[in-house]
Amino acid sequence: MMWINVVKYMYMPYTNNPYLPRMRRQTVNLIILKGWSIRKASRHVGVYPSTVKRWLDKASMMNTQAPIVTESSRPHHHPNELSEEIIDKIVKIRLKHNRCAEVVYQERYIYKFKQR
Repeated sequence: MMWINVVKYMYMPYTNNPYLPRMRRQTVNLIILKGWSIRKASRHVGVYPSTVKRWLDKASMMNTQAPIVTESSRPHHHPNELSEEIIDKIVKIRLKHNRCAEVVYQERYIYKFKQR
């Protein structure tokens, strides 16, 4: 019973494995140079065929010997992010009053709305 819980939480979508880019390239080379099918190569490596197809698409834009690097999964922007103008104002207030951002926020916005 305990083993099932451990296996359930072991999956990580992002990896820092230094050998993975080279393994991706070798998998793509099996398809291009040796004529393997995408499905056969994906079974050999242990990933989904759609993953190998994405590697193949990336490799078509690159040199045949270059490894296929892991791209960052970090978001490029957030729909509710603060504008640079507001961030600059908060930083100026923090430096002026030597207070943390949470206190600045409460003083400027929470108490202001309560007074109305």
